[in-house]
Amino acid sequence: MTILAAIDLSSTAESVLDSLPRLVNKNEAITLLHVAEPDPDFVGFDTGPNVVKEQLAQEFSEQKEQLEEYASRLRANGFHVETSQIRGAYAESIMRFADDLDARIIVLGNRRHGTLYDILVGSVAEAVIRNANQPVLLVPNNVE
Repeated sequence: MTILAAIDLSSTAESVLDSLPRLVNKNEAITLLHVAEPDPDFVGFDTGPNVVKEQLAQEFSEQKEQLEEYASRLRANGFHVETSQIRGAYAESIMRFADDLDARIIVLGNRRHGTLYDILVGSVAEAVIRNANQPVLLVPNNVE
């Protein structure tokens, strides 16, 4: 079985990474997933300046490097770690990936926004908790 840790590369990622060693059984793997912004062509940038597409491509590459750095830290401690970076709607992509992976549990960082934000926009964590087919563990952000 696999634990899916969906991380957003913010300070909450550190809290998630710190929690994983206590959650993983010896015979389990960890998959670190980062969901990036949708492909610029998909969201209508195809008629805009190339500089926007190039900037997003650069950010995607930098995010992939950060994801690999996180994986290397866990591997150095003896864990089997895979990484994946996909583009798409955050909550839906996490849940679909967890189903495809047959993950035992989804681990997410919990970054609180204000009440108004939660009412107007909602949160990825809330959507995953309400709709995932797997148990979901929220890890509080312990890094300031």
